[in-house]
Amino acid sequence: MSCCTIKKNKTNSASKEYDALNKHFDSVELEQHEKYQLLILRDKASTSKNIDWIVWLQIKIAADTANPNHSASNAENLSSVCKPILDWIEILKVPYEKKVSQVNLFGESEDDEVETMPERPTGEKGWDKYWKDSNKAKINYLKKNYTFLELFNINFYEYSNVDYRKKLPTMEEVRELYKQAITLGKDNAGRYEEFWFDTPRYLKDTPMSDFELRSRLKHAVRLHLVPYTRCFSASYDMSYTNHSREREETTDYKYFLDGERLSMSGWHDFDKQDLPNYVGVFDTEMLSWIREELNIEYVDAISDENILKENLKNYFSSLLWYGKDEYDFDNKIRTFKDWKQFKSHITAYLKEKDIKPNGGGSGYSIDGFDGDYSLDKKGSVIITQSIDDRLLMNRSIEALLENDYEEFIIHNIKGDDIYKLAFELLNGIHIKKSTQTSLFDFMELAA
Repeated sequence: MSCCTIKKNKTNSASKEYDALNKHFDSVELEQHEKYQLLILRDKASTSKNIDWIVWLQIKIAADTANPNHSASNAENLSSVCKPILDWIEILKVPYEKKVSQVNLFGESEDDEVETMPERPTGEKGWDKYWKDSNKAKINYLKKNYTFLELFNINFYEYSNVDYRKKLPTMEEVRELYKQAITLGKDNAGRYEEFWFDTPRYLKDTPMSDFELRSRLKHAVRLHLVPYTRCFSASYDMSYTNHSREREETTDYKYFLDGERLSMSGWHDFDKQDLPNYVGVFDTEMLSWIREELNIEYVDAISDENILKENLKNYFSSLLWYGKDEYDFDNKIRTFKDWKQFKSHITAYLKEKDIKPNGGGSGYSIDGFDGDYSLDKKGSVIITQSIDDRLLMNRSIEALLENDYEEFIIHNIKGDDIYKLAFELLNGIHIKKSTQTSLFDFMELAA
């Protein structure tokens, strides 16, 4: 990685917090590198120490080019680091080790030095002074009880050029980790150190297709990958109220794996698309093992026609709103001679009950199909499916349009066509055997 120094600045940094540091140190330097800004705070050493400078703090601050998922500028990142330095600068040059103390039920150390808080005003006046004095007291408390480094938490802005992707497990190792998580968590759900499996009932004893099983695994089991030790850091909010617990190191993780989707903890100087690919981790052999372990019966994926039927039922359930139970849609739709009579009856019923449908939401979704509906204007029912799932199902893609999310639009029904198709499909009128894969197929049958 190229990290050539471009320049050194002491003033005109576009950050008032940075400029304010010059009052506290003999030398404040900011080196601009390709991926980070190097901030160096130092004082001249006394001649008796036989050294030239004492460096109090040296930090690599992420440059605006380092994190593709963070839009702050170099000046904003610099300001966000300099502000907490100024908050705690009084104890920066007086480093010491805090003793480990026992905390009480309120998260406060019984041995901590206390700070007298101001009395709350009883009337409308004096509140500005009260809040100012309260913050001062809380800041003093933090300074007395924690070190500079315990208070100075800038993890989000600090640059690290360590590439932790090299430590990620292989595909086979991930399969073994999933097996361990499922074996341990299926009868004792919860959050473990290396994984969580909170919802085994979401999987166990439920017939489903391979597509649905893969989808549910993404939401049911999470693996924690690449552990590291996080040193204690004091926890306080914007009003400087202390929320810290015991002083102890904790184990954290750089990556999390949900099904096949890998996510990162914190920021990295590469985009998500540069993460390793775990697509295919649930291959045929792995899914077979999971089915046996969790007693999951295999069923075929839902057909294009049935996914439309279910979403049409969902649409009319929402349309009828609080009048759906009294209307008895499933039986009522069979009593009309054609779709026009069906639509006329529902329209009259909505008017009678003073039901004014609007809005929309998610429809019936399963096996990689996503349903959405809208009740606004003339209404719509849209069903999409990921391109990868469609191709894996080996179903027709002829005449199917794609959206902006790498999905095929399987059905896009609007207005009167919703009533036409609902009347025909839900009454079983179709007698012609056909592979119905798109809106165009249904429109031919409905004509």
